[in-house]
Amino acid sequence: MFLRLLISLIVFTSGIVLSDGATSLVTCTPNCLDDTPRERLKRSSAVFTGRVVKVAESDQTQIVTFTVTKSWKGVRSIELTLTNVKTPESAFFREGHNYLVFAFRTDGELISGACSAVEFEFAGHTIRSLNRLDAHARSPRH
Repeated sequence: MFLRLLISLIVFTSGIVLSDGATSLVTCTPNCLDDTPRERLKRSSAVFTGRVVKVAESDQTQIVTFTVTKSWKGVRSIELTLTNVKTPESAFFREGHNYLVFAFRTDGELISGACSAVEFEFAGHTIRSLNRLDAHARSPRH
């Protein structure tokens, strides 16, 4: 199960190429900073801001529970839990901190990892862009 989650995360975040029935993997370094908020929103299953209320650690993952403060996509509840796969590029979630999260679903679970989250205080530009995209999508002329 963990390997399946890890492969899904890598495909989602770093542009892995699978060939011949997944017999070979070619990985690329994540280009997090190159993606626009529109591209990240489109690619993600869930996009939200939230405050971390609980973190359960293991060697390879964090199980993180959030109180959701705003959702742009895929979140309809006030509280949610996701699995954060630890990679050098992934966020290290801390209780009591607020984050902007781009996550995806696999087997019904929300997953985050490389390039999936940023602390709220550093996410202003991206949040403003998401708000503009949301307003545009809701406008009557769209």
